[in-house]
Amino acid sequence: MTASIVACGQSAKGWHKVPHDFSVGVNDSAMFGKDPDHLVIVNFERKLHEERLKVIKGTNSKVWTHTHTWKKHFPDARVIKLSPFSGYFRKGMYYCLRTSPIVAMSVAVNLGADKLILWGVDFKNHRSFVQGEKRGDHETREYLRFFEALKKIGVEVYLGASGTAFDKHLPIYESVTV
Repeated sequence: MTASIVACGQSAKGWHKVPHDFSVGVNDSAMFGKDPDHLVIVNFERKLHEERLKVIKGTNSKVWTHTHTWKKHFPDARVIKLSPFSGYFRKGMYYCLRTSPIVAMSVAVNLGADKLILWGVDFKNHRSFVQGEKRGDHETREYLRFFEALKKIGVEVYLGASGTAFDKHLPIYESVTV
C-alpha cells in the first residue's frame, strides 16, 4: 500500500493529485487543498498560531495525537505513545524526533504502508529546522537514519516533489497508472 505523508513545506502543493491508497498529514497540512485521511497532531494547541489552529480544527480526518488535550476538538482522536527513534523500526511503535513527519510515517507504516511518498518534508523554510543550519542538518541526518530503518523492514520512501533537503537522497515517486 502506498501512503502520502503530507507535511507543511512548499513541496506539498498538489499532493492529492498523485494516486495513493491513503494519506497521513501533519498539523495544518490541509492548507494544500485537501484533508488527509489521517491527521497527526503532536504540537500542543498553545504553540500554534490562530490561523494554523483554524485549519487544524476544520480538518475532517481521523486524528492521531500524543496528548488527550486534542480530544476536546476531536473526541475520537487516537492517543498514541511516542518513542524516541533510536536507529531501528519496530511495527506497533510510533516514533518521534523533533518534527512531526516521523510520527506520520510511523502511523502510515503501522496502517500497512510499504511505500511512503513524502510531500512538504522540505527543511527549507521550517521556522526551527532548516537545511544548512546545525539543528536542521541534525534533523535531516536523523531522517536519513529513519529511512534506512524503514528500508530494512521493506518500506520504500520517495519524494513527491523536489525542493527538499532530501533531493540527493531519495527518488521522486513516479506513479504507475493502469
